[in-house]
Amino acid sequence: VGVPMPIAVNVSAVQFERSGIANEILAILEQHAVDPLLIEIELTESMIMSDFATAKSRLEQLREAGAQISIDDFGTGYSNLYQLSHLPFNVLKIDKSLVDDIGKNSKSEAIVTAIVQMAHSLGHRVVAEGVETHEQYAFLRKARCDQVQGYLFGRPMPAHELIEWVSDHASDNGSMNNTLIEKISRVA
Repeated sequence: VGVPMPIAVNVSAVQFERSGIANEILAILEQHAVDPLLIEIELTESMIMSDFATAKSRLEQLREAGAQISIDDFGTGYSNLYQLSHLPFNVLKIDKSLVDDIGKNSKSEAIVTAIVQMAHSLGHRVVAEGVETHEQYAFLRKARCDQVQGYLFGRPMPAHELIEWVSDHASDNGSMNNTLIEKISRVA
């Protein structure tokens, strides 16, 4: 027994090329009684664009089942913006290489701002990957990026350390949900 928590799962190019991958993912979720709404499938921009029609079909199947879809490493591939506007996804994740240049390269900053505005205009959330400095974080907040992730906030950790980490950082983050922390603590 536990508290339902959303989780992101990276799917590799080799896995995504399998014709039955969407059915496999959905079968695993059903087998383990996991609500598809709690799963975010992460695929790289390049993977999706390499065979657009097939990728779109597989993503539609996953989305119809309730899974969240994110396009990972955005900004480093070769997206066709027309095709991007026709993909069924929820989240666009800005690649760390663009985030690394914040405060160092005004052109990269302009690209990050444009990605955030474009994604919002299309109705998608935006996550910036690899945030390591307060300067990057401040810029991304000003650009209205929806979420950030990176070592500035925490390093990868085993699941059993998550409850303690969330409790320790609840007062540091005004958006942290204290009710969730209480529920996690009671279950642990």
